[in-house]
Amino acid sequence: MPQETPLPEKIGKYEVTGKIGSGGFGAVYRGRDPYIKRTVAIKTCQLNDEEIKSRFFREAELAGNLHHRHITTIYDFGVENGIPYIVQEFLSGEDLDRKIKRADPLPTQRKVEILVAIADGLAYAHAAGIIHRDIKPANVRVLDDGSVKIMDFGIAKSLQTESNLTQTGITLGTSAYLAPEQIRGEPVDRRTDIFSLGILAYELLTYRKPFRGEHLSTVLYKILNETPEPIEMLSPDSPPPLVAAVGRAMEKQRENRYPSMDTFKEDLLNVQRAIAGSSGQFPTAVLPADDIDATVMTPSGGIVPSSITPPSGSLARVPAALDATPSSASLKRKAGLELVNFRDPEDLPGEATIAGKSAEIALQPPAAPSRTPIFIAVAAVLVAGVAAFLYLSRGKSQAPPVPSAPAAKPAEKAAPIEFPEPQLGKELNAPKLPQKPAQAKVELPPKDASAREAPPAAAPAPVPISKRRVQFSSIPVATLYVDGKPIGPSIPARTLELAEGSHRVRFEAEGLEPYQRDFKVGPKESNTIAYQFPVGYLVIKADASWAGASVIIGGKYKGSLPQASRLRMPKGTYSVTLHREGFQPVTQQITVPERGETPWTPPAAVAVEQGMGGQ
Repeated sequence: MPQETPLPEKIGKYEVTGKIGSGGFGAVYRGRDPYIKRTVAIKTCQLNDEEIKSRFFREAELAGNLHHRHITTIYDFGVENGIPYIVQEFLSGEDLDRKIKRADPLPTQRKVEILVAIADGLAYAHAAGIIHRDIKPANVRVLDDGSVKIMDFGIAKSLQTESNLTQTGITLGTSAYLAPEQIRGEPVDRRTDIFSLGILAYELLTYRKPFRGEHLSTVLYKILNETPEPIEMLSPDSPPPLVAAVGRAMEKQRENRYPSMDTFKEDLLNVQRAIAGSSGQFPTAVLPADDIDATVMTPSGGIVPSSITPPSGSLARVPAALDATPSSASLKRKAGLELVNFRDPEDLPGEATIAGKSAEIALQPPAAPSRTPIFIAVAAVLVAGVAAFLYLSRGKSQAPPVPSAPAAKPAEKAAPIEFPEPQLGKELNAPKLPQKPAQAKVELPPKDASAREAPPAAAPAPVPISKRRVQFSSIPVATLYVDGKPIGPSIPARTLELAEGSHRVRFEAEGLEPYQRDFKVGPKESNTIAYQFPVGYLVIKADASWAGASVIIGGKYKGSLPQASRLRMPKGTYSVTLHREGFQPVTQQITVPERGETPWTPPAAVAVEQGMGGQ
C-alpha cells in the first residue's frame, strides 16, 4: 500500500490539526487560525494540471466574493510551496447525498426547507452574476444545527464569460444533474442551475435520480429525450404544488422553466407555508367569513395576500363556501375603486357591495353596525337621483339625436349601477356606418384577395432559405451523418441548423446495423431526432481461471477477459468461444435479446494435460 503522506504542520499561517479527506485534485485539512482562534477547512490543489488549477483559482475568485448564510464562506487564499490553497469555514454535519443514499425518513416539510435554502443561496449568487453549474446533493452540506450550505464553486462561471462542456469535468455521478443545454455545449445561464436544482429536488423527494443509466451516454440520452417517472407515483406525500414546481424547473426547454431562481424560490416558499399551516405549526383558527375578509382587506391589521398568505387564512377559506367566491376579494377591491369615484366620502352604494356585508366590513370598522341604515338611505337617494336624471335624459332624447352626445357623460356615471345598455346601443350604431363603405368595397374582394394571396405566393420563396435548429442523439454513441455529410459523435447531442425541407439522417455504430431515415424540417415538424439501437449485452461471468482468455464470437476476436466480460451486441443468436492457451476451449450458443442482458457463466477452465491424459 502507498504510504500516507505526512500531515503538514502549517499551511500559510494556519495550523493543520487533521485531515478531513482527499479528492481527485488534492486534500482537505482541518486547521486553526492562530490569530482569530477559529477552526477552518483548508482545501489544497496538489495536481499540476492547468485546467484543475484554473478551476481552483476561479472558485477562490468567484465564491470568495459571495457572503450569504447558505453559501460556504471563503476566508483566505494563498500559495504554499507552489501548491494553491483555499481557506474556508469549517462545516459540520454531512453532505446531502449521504442522507439521500440512506433514504433518511425526512418529512416533506424538512425537504422543502432544504430546497428553499438552496434556492435562496443560488438566487443570491445569480444576483451577483455567478452561475454555479454543478448543483448536486454532493455539493450541498446539511450542518448539525440543520442549516444548509452550498459548496464547491470550482466550475462556477461569471455571466460575463463564455463556457463550454469540457470545463465541467463530466463524470457518471455529475452527468445526472446536467441541463440539456450543457450536454449540447450551448451557453449556460441562470436557468441551468434551476434545472439542476429541479433534478436535486426530484431525488430528495423520491430518493431516486430521474435519469439513470450504467453508462454516461445512456444518462445524457435520457436527459435529452425521456420524461422521468412522475414524482407522485414515487412520493405520494408530495403536495401537488410542489410536484408542479419541480416539474417546471426540470423542463427540457429552458424557456419553459422558471425565468429566475427567485420565482422558483417563491413557489417553494408558498408550499412551505401551506405545509406549515396544515401541520399546526402556526395558528389555524377558523374565523367567520366576514372576519377573514376584513383581515385580508384591512391594510393596518391584515396581511397582504399577494406577498404572504397566512396558513390560517388558506385553511379557513376551504370550508367557507358562503357568499364569497374565490374571486370575491378581487371583486370587492374593484367595487372599492368605483366607490372612490361615485360616492360621497362616507357613502357606500348598495349595488357596489358584491359580496354582501363583507365589503362593508372591509371598508369600515366592524364595530359600526348602526350606520347600516344611513348607507341604505343614502343609496336609495342616489338611486332615485340617477333614475330621475335618466328619465329627464330620455325625455330629451326624443328631440334630434344631437343631445344624445351629452347624455353619454351622465351615462358613464351610471355605468357601475348597470345602465350601460342605452349607450352601448348607440355606440354599436356608430360602427355600422363604416360598414357601408365596406359594402361599397365588396366589388373589390377579387382584387384584394389576389393582392393578399400574393404574399403567400411569394412566401414559399424564402422557405428553403429559412433554417431551423434540429437536435440529434443516439444510444449508444454513434457517428452522425446528415445528408451524407459526417457530423461527428452523437453524444453529446448535436444541434444543427438545417434548411426547411427534406433531409436524411444516418447513425453508424461499430458492430451494429446502421440506421438511416428521411425526415423533414419545418414549422410543424419535430425538432428532435433520437434513436436507440436495438442492442443487447452479453455478460460473461467467468472465474479467475479464464483470466486473459480470448473471447471469440462468430469466428471473430472480440477481446480478452476480464476487459471483454461485457459486450454490446445486436439482437440474435451467436456462437461464443473462450480460448486460453494451455486450456480446453469452451463454446456456447447464446441468444442476445433486444435491449437486454444475457449472462453466461462458463465452467472453470480445464488444462489440456488434464483433459488429454488419463488417471
